[in-house]
Amino acid sequence: REGPTPPECLSSAPSSSSCVSAAAPGCPTQVSPSGGDVPEPSAPVPSDWRLRGSEFPRQVCQLLLEYIDKATDPSSPVVHEASAEELTQIFGKLGVPMELPDEVTPHEPEALLAATQAVLRYSVNTMHPLFLSQLYGHHDPVSTAAEWVTATVNANVHTFDAGPVATLLEKAVLGKMARCAGHPFSSSFDGLLVPGGSIANLYGMLVARSHADPESRTRGAAGGPTLVAFVSDQAHYSYQKAAMAMGLGLDNLVMVQSDSAGAMCPADLELRVREAQQAGKKPFFVGATSGTTVTGSFDPLEGLREVCVRHGL
Repeated sequence: REGPTPPECLSSAPSSSSCVSAAAPGCPTQVSPSGGDVPEPSAPVPSDWRLRGSEFPRQVCQLLLEYIDKATDPSSPVVHEASAEELTQIFGKLGVPMELPDEVTPHEPEALLAATQAVLRYSVNTMHPLFLSQLYGHHDPVSTAAEWVTATVNANVHTFDAGPVATLLEKAVLGKMARCAGHPFSSSFDGLLVPGGSIANLYGMLVARSHADPESRTRGAAGGPTLVAFVSDQAHYSYQKAAMAMGLGLDNLVMVQSDSAGAMCPADLELRVREAQQAGKKPFFVGATSGTTVTGSFDPLEGLREVCVRHGL
């Protein structure tokens, strides 16, 4: 860990030619649709042309490549420590304040590049050999390059016409996940990619409700059976948010006991399901966790599946 560096010590913007070489991966030479080099503009261009064309992304690209090259140096700190007040002051002195005022003039590219350097310097270096997090690991260089491609293409997957390549990639990833899940998903499946586990849990509960109570899609929650969902007492709190968002209610989200290793107990699940049935409620969903947030525990999927099959969950 190191303290903050004064803004005036951050290096100036890299030269425009520093990332043109084909030897720099991820930063190809600019080419025209016909395959030739793009000629220099012969007519006057707007003062902010570097933000409109490829020059600004090219310079940011150079900063990112240099960052990747140096990020695995074990002698460097995992994070350059700075307080919230110090970070606010640093970006303010660079001319790119953290605050978003109601009126602001466009920033010069040099200021934006300096701010980019500050972002890289004061962010946690997840590529460092000593970076150890309980929630995620080191970056993968191929995945990083893929993220650049994704952001550059800026595609959507709502229709094939809007994103032909992205649509096919989504289907391929879903197919792979279905095969990993095994029969019957490997032979017949549907799905979509979502931005995170919280929304995935919500979607899973909505699909399960639609299966258990098809009329709920038109009738709503009122007037139908009282549905009950079950998760481990070590499950992520997103299940609670999902229960509230979908109108299930926290009273109908049952926390099943976990064992000493933090895994859900199938025997206790069986007991809770029977209790709900005896109370006149309809069990419809079990949320199993493969890697809990606190202890990294895996719920016993085979044992839980036996309970689900036995009670039609």
